[in-house]
Order: sequence, then C-alpha cells, then structure tokens
Amino acid sequence: RKYGLPVKDFSYIAYRESRCRIKAINARFDKHGNVTWTLNKNGSIDRGLFQINSVHKDTVRKLCKGDLDTLLHLDCNMKVAKYLYDRYGLVPWKMVVKP
Repeated sequence: RKYGLPVKDFSYIAYRESRCRIKAINARFDKHGNVTWTLNKNGSIDRGLFQINSVHKDTVRKLCKGDLDTLLHLDCNMKVAKYLYDRYGLVPWKMVVKP
C-alpha cells in the first residue's frame, strides 16, 4: 500500500516470482561474475522481490541511484515496480498474473 501498488496482485506476483525472497536472482554466475545460466532465453536477468528484469537498468539507475544489484534492496525493487506498473500496468508480469 505504501507504494501505491495493488496489494492482492503484487502479493501474488511476489510469491510467484521470488517466493517472497527479496534477494532472489534468476541466474547463476561463475567466480568472475559472468552469467553461466538464466531462465530468460534472451540472456537477461531478473532480480529481487518482483524479479525486475535487467532491461530496466536505466530506470533502476534513475530511481535508485545504483546498478542492477540495488534491486536486491526492497525499497528499490518496490520503486521500480511502481514505476513499471504506472506506465505498463501488469504487462511486465504477464506470465505470472492470474487471468
């Protein structure tokens, strides 16, 4: 509610996307920080509670004043989710939202 997101929808999204884990990442990295595996066919990576995609790196930089790893902080993940929701509705999470 604090961020103006619909609680029912985003509670469901948080559970489906990350099992409510704030520091969830859908990728694996080698010891040098290179991605060795990701669920996304295009090689992008999802991070945080709402699994914000790496294609939104400029938005993250603008809203959170940091790189994509700042999405692992709840406040940043919520801010970016609100930004995306205000612009696109639930489209960024279309694969997980109940019809």
